[in-house]
Amino acid sequence: MAASSNGVTALNMALSLGHAGVAKILLAAGADLALHCSAKCSEEAGTDGVLPLNEAAGFGYVGVARVLLDAGADVAAKSGSRGTTALHRASEIGHREMAR
Repeated sequence: MAASSNGVTALNMALSLGHAGVAKILLAAGADLALHCSAKCSEEAGTDGVLPLNEAAGFGYVGVARVLLDAGADVAAKSGSRGTTALHRASEIGHREMAR
């Protein structure tokens, strides 16, 4: 899937806005679960180069996370400069429902 000039994909945008339905459509159309937000995108969005599931966990979007998990996202995958998992991100930010 294509990205904007600053490296943001449609899936990144859907995740950052909490749109689970849009994420589901994009995944059905071939959006990549393993695609990190680009360095430029990460710097601008403050997402630190994280994977889609980790990004959803950081925002606390449970519905989006479920869509990603149903599509095969790896719950144990580490990303970002600190190598955190989705559970780490959700826990450190205080998203209790997401951590369950």
